[in-house]
Order: sequence, then C-alpha cells, then structure tokens
Amino acid sequence: MNTKLQHLVIVASLNAVITLQAAITVYRTGDNFLVKSRFSDEKDIVIRITRIANEESYLVPSGSDILEYASGQHLHAKFFST
Repeated sequence: MNTKLQHLVIVASLNAVITLQAAITVYRTGDNFLVKSRFSDEKDIVIRITRIANEESYLVPSGSDILEYASGQHLHAKFFST
C-alpha cells in the first residue's frame, strides 16, 4: 500500500479532516465520507459516500468548507433502496 494511502486511511479512521498535497480533502464520520477536490479555478467538487461509492456529488465555491457541500450545486444523486 502506498504511504499516502496509508496516511489517508489512518487519519480518516480518527474522524478527522485531512488534505493530501492541497488537492484532496477527506472528511470521515463513522461510515460516511466526504471527498473534496479541485474542479476548476472557481469550483471544487464534493462527493458524498455512505457505504456505497459516489452517492451524491456537488459543485461548491473553491475554498469553501467541506461540510457546507449541501449549499452547492447538486449534480448527482444515486439512492438505493434496501
């Protein structure tokens, strides 16, 4: 496993917010993840993951707080019934 991925897994398991080389930010709480990265000069993309990959995605203003994702432009949602 590469060192960056090991770092991501270890820190994320502590329910922390981390940034890798100022390019990707990951926020984890329990089984839920938010992943944020640069989309354009003005926008970042946030992908919400809860047990199943890429359940929702949002475009948000560049540099905004990862937890403010829901106020951005909703691009995609995939909901599964159980």
